[in-house]
Amino acid sequence: MTKPKTKPTEPLSVALPVKGGPAALLRMWLDGTHTSAAAMAAQIGVTRQHIARLLAEDLRLTPEMAVIIGKWSGTKPQVWLAAQAQRDVQRLEKDLVFQHRLGQVQVWQSASLDQLRTQTDAADQTPRKARAK
Repeated sequence: MTKPKTKPTEPLSVALPVKGGPAALLRMWLDGTHTSAAAMAAQIGVTRQHIARLLAEDLRLTPEMAVIIGKWSGTKPQVWLAAQAQRDVQRLEKDLVFQHRLGQVQVWQSASLDQLRTQTDAADQTPRKARAK
């Protein structure tokens, strides 16, 4: 197995948002450590094609892969998953079919919450003997 030439002693600290999601983050990591996708793949036990597909954004980063990459890179899996979630939202913001569907969703009315609170308050005002029945 080929080891990266350099590996940071501190965990990778990346401020989200990272344009391009986990693919951009992974590219930054590989470039910064002078590690090839093939070397990474061999080290974490996946195919080179799997890493290539992650980098090309043909595959979503799964929680399992986030944990594996996190362990390999000395980072937290949550960083990788947050980058994937961010990328998912970016895609949805550009998806016209989804945007049409989203336009049909009604904003939740806070009046419903007020009604619920009024009902709850009324139940709390009920004498204890009446509630016991």
